[in-house]
Amino acid sequence: MASEEQYDEQATEAQAVVAALYPDASQDTDKEHYDDGPEDGSNGEYYTEDQDDNDDEVDAPGDISSRSIAPELVDETVMDAELVLANPDLVPSRRCNLSRRDKVNLVISLIIIAVVIVGVAVPVVLIQGEKAEETESSVPTPSPTSSRVWEYDAIRDQIVADTGTSKDVFDDPSSPQSRALDWIVFVDPARLTPESANLIQRYALMTLYYGSDASEDVLDWEAGAKDECTWAGIGCHDDITKTIKSIGLEDLNLAGTLVSEIGQLTKLDTLVLSENKMEGSLPASISFLVNLKDLYLHNNFFTGPLLDYAVKMPMLEELDACCNSFSGTIPLDISSLMALRVLGLHQNRFSGPLPTEIGTLSALEFLVLNDNVFGGTIVSELGQLRNLTYLSMGTSGFEGQIPSELGLLSKLQA
Repeated sequence: MASEEQYDEQATEAQAVVAALYPDASQDTDKEHYDDGPEDGSNGEYYTEDQDDNDDEVDAPGDISSRSIAPELVDETVMDAELVLANPDLVPSRRCNLSRRDKVNLVISLIIIAVVIVGVAVPVVLIQGEKAEETESSVPTPSPTSSRVWEYDAIRDQIVADTGTSKDVFDDPSSPQSRALDWIVFVDPARLTPESANLIQRYALMTLYYGSDASEDVLDWEAGAKDECTWAGIGCHDDITKTIKSIGLEDLNLAGTLVSEIGQLTKLDTLVLSENKMEGSLPASISFLVNLKDLYLHNNFFTGPLLDYAVKMPMLEELDACCNSFSGTIPLDISSLMALRVLGLHQNRFSGPLPTEIGTLSALEFLVLNDNVFGGTIVSELGQLRNLTYLSMGTSGFEGQIPSELGLLSKLQA
C-alpha cells in the first residue's frame, strides 16, 4: 500500500484527470463537495447540494449527469492515478443524460406545445373551409334552380307591361314567347334585369328566332353574345341607344310565323325575310314599324292582308311581296306612301280594282302587278308616274284598253 503522501499525490493527479474529462463538475449548479469527515480520520462523505431533493431518485446505470467520480470510486476501481492515466477507457464516456424528473418535464413540455399547435391550427382550417364554401355558394349558376328564379316574374311582368302581351302566353312552355323569356332569365349571359334598356328588343329578337324555327346551325342567336348588335343578320344604329336598325335573314330555311313582337322594334328600317318557308298571316303589329324603309318578303308562304299594314309605314321605299299568297285589295290610302319607289305585288292573290290614288306615288319607279286576280280597268292615272321605269301587269285580271296616258311615261323601258 502506498504511503499517505503517495496516496495524496495520486489522488491529486486523479482529480486533475477527472477535472479534465468533466469540466462541468466544477460549475456552480449542482456543485459537488467532499466532506473530509471528522477529525478522527474516518472516511469522509461525498454529496451534492441537490442530494436532499433527489434522495428518492435512482440514477440509471452509467448516468453521471449529476455527479462526478468520487475519490472512493477512483480508489476502489482504478486504485491509483497511474491506472487511470494508463486506462482512460475505464472512465465513463461523456454524455448528456437527463434525470428522470427532467425527462418527465421535457415530455410534458412537448405535449403542451403540441396541444397549442393543434388548438391554433384546427380553427384556422375550419375558418378557411367556411370561406371556401361561401365562395362556391356565391357563384351564380344559369339554371332554373339559381337565384335568377325570383327575377322570372319581374322580367315577365315588365315584358307584359311594355309589349301588351297577354301573361297567359307564358303558360305554354312551347310558345316562342315562353321560350324567349326562359332563355333571357336562365341562359342569356347578358343577365338582363327588368330595368335593362335592351330587354324588349333582345326579347323580341329571341321570340322571332323561336317563332321562325331557326336552328343554331344557321343563326348563332341562341349562343347569346352579350351584344345583340353582333348577332348574324342584325344591324344597329350607331347612336348611344344601340337600337335595332336592320334584320337580314334571307335564305336561311326559316319556317314558322312572323311573331307579333316584331312590332316592338320601332326603329327598324330594313326587314328582309326573303327566300324562306315562313307562313301564316303577318301580325297587325308590323304596322308599328313606322320607320321601315325596306320590306322584303318574297318567296315565302305568307297569307292574308299586307297593304292594309303597309300604308301605315310612311317611310316605306321598297316593298317586295312577290311569290306568296297575300290577299286583299289595294287600299285608297296607298297615296300615303309618297316615298315608295318599288312595289312588287306579283304572284299573289290580290283582288279588286286599281285605285286612282296610285297616280299620286310620284317617286314610284317599279310597279309589278302581274299574276293576281285584280278586276276592272287600267286607270289612266298611271300616266302621272313620270319616274316609272318598269311596269308589269300581265295576267293580272284587268280588262279593257291600255290608256293612252301611259305614253307620257318617258322613262318607261320596253
